[in-house]
Amino acid sequence: SIPDMGMFQSNVTPGSEKERHSTISNLLASSEPLHFVLVKKRSETGERNLLSSHYLDWRQVLSAPKGRLTLCLELSGVLTEAKVPVGLLEVCLALRPRPKAAMAADVLSSQLAQDKPQEGPP
Repeated sequence: SIPDMGMFQSNVTPGSEKERHSTISNLLASSEPLHFVLVKKRSETGERNLLSSHYLDWRQVLSAPKGRLTLCLELSGVLTEAKVPVGLLEVCLALRPRPKAAMAADVLSSQLAQDKPQEGPP
């Protein structure tokens, strides 16, 4: 089974039309990326080494059909090995409860473009 990595909660009346629009708007405004960290732990010594760190803007799922999106991420090494791929990670993003309709792609693109200048590299 796939672990649930997080949840967004709203203070709007459940089931209302206002809730759907409010929740989607709030989700779109949440620009905090998902951070994936790959660590290798040596069983003999317990030493841990960072192999990869990857930030993902999860909001792509807001415009995905049925609120579900599967991505394949190429994880790169760190520091001197930053250009060396260390592996692939398949990520499945899903909105729960499933939205009745996906957000228009142009609305999402517009918000992502507005957020770009405000954000520096994570």
